[in-house]
Amino acid sequence: MERVEHLAEIAERLRQLQASSPATEAGLDLWYRQSQAFASWLSRGPSVALPAQLWHYLHDADIRVKEPEYRVAQEAMITDIISCLERGNIPASDGTTISFHPRWIGAFALAVLAIIMYRAMQ
Repeated sequence: MERVEHLAEIAERLRQLQASSPATEAGLDLWYRQSQAFASWLSRGPSVALPAQLWHYLHDADIRVKEPEYRVAQEAMITDIISCLERGNIPASDGTTISFHPRWIGAFALAVLAIIMYRAMQ
């Protein structure tokens, strides 16, 4: 079991990182340096199995800048992870990560529709 103090420190550093999440592209370079510093710090401490969603959060600032709905979803997710850590618990993965850009869903749907239309016209 991880020490509660270590989980609280992870939560505090994540909360600081969350507060610095950029709203424009101008802040992306600083964000990525800060998130890389956080990941480096985390790798030097006691091993804590954090959910995959956290790593997506660290790498997806550019998508959050471009996609307001994605920003809202990721901010809610990271807030939940922080709250769990503050209670002294290691958050479990909820299994809802997106490994591709959400726009690909629309592109896929259009491709399927084009195939259906093509077959219907034959």
